[in-house]
Amino acid sequence: MFCLCTHYMYLVTHLCTCASHRDAKAKVHGLGVTALDFLGAYYEDHIQPVTDNYVGWASNVKSSMWEKIQTTIDNYRPFKATTATDQPNQH
Repeated sequence: MFCLCTHYMYLVTHLCTCASHRDAKAKVHGLGVTALDFLGAYYEDHIQPVTDNYVGWASNVKSSMWEKIQTTIDNYRPFKATTATDQPNQH
């Protein structure tokens, strides 16, 4: 979209007089702002609600996996001593 507007403004710059150039530039700028507003509204209404669900799901999966990994590590410590006599000899 930006590339198209840039090329259009380039043509307008070289084909129009100074006063009409300002009008054309303002018109192109207005069209660009309108297009960006439309795309922003479309994103908020149609894309963001869908992606938010997936982001939440991925976050929950990551947290769940991390908890399982931590639990596995905590349960697997073979040298974990419960008392001073349970510790392996250092000699």
